[in-house]
Amino acid sequence: MVAVLIIPVLFGLRYGWINLVDLSQVYLYTSAAAMIGVLAWGFKHRIERLVSPKPEISKPELTVEYDQLNTKQYSPFVDGHRVLRIRVKNNGDESANKCEARLEAFDYDGNRLLEEQYLRWSKRNVTAMKVPAHDSVFLNVVFSTENGIDGYLAFASTIKSSDFDKPPKLKDGIQIGKSKLRIRIKPHNLNTALYALFDLEVKENWKEISMSKTGEYVSSE
Repeated sequence: MVAVLIIPVLFGLRYGWINLVDLSQVYLYTSAAAMIGVLAWGFKHRIERLVSPKPEISKPELTVEYDQLNTKQYSPFVDGHRVLRIRVKNNGDESANKCEARLEAFDYDGNRLLEEQYLRWSKRNVTAMKVPAHDSVFLNVVFSTENGIDGYLAFASTIKSSDFDKPPKLKDGIQIGKSKLRIRIKPHNLNTALYALFDLEVKENWKEISMSKTGEYVSSE
């Protein structure tokens, strides 16, 4: 900045543009040089802000884990029922707020076996759950019971069907055999949803219900 002020004055003295006797000229040129310096400094910083990379906005990053060999965590017995559940992990730096999960079931020909149902989170009897940053929460998916209804031994883990003090709801039932599950997990503070895909097998022996993860993907909503 000092150089910006001095250099024009020196040039003025060298080439006779400035007369030392006339101090008004010195003041005029110095003021003009100062103004040019301020403008140049502001322009430089403006350009730096435009070209500098903008910091990334923190957001949730959800993924789903399922380990069918870890029966204690992923397929425990609860009050006489076999419950299959998944772990929803948030690898992001921001909490995933009010996560809702919905389940659909199809046969291998793509025919719908189960209308979309809201699932129950394992921690509390709710359909919306916060998944903190760098943490995880379990989500109940389906459960089986010895005393089924009309041949149905497996049911979606909705709030009403998961009330083991009462009979499960028939509309949540999944027939014996193999089917495909699609689970949609949508946080309130994201405009995308995570979809997790599973193969489910329901056997006549209700204790042998099992599923395996076949994929996951993110979709804009």
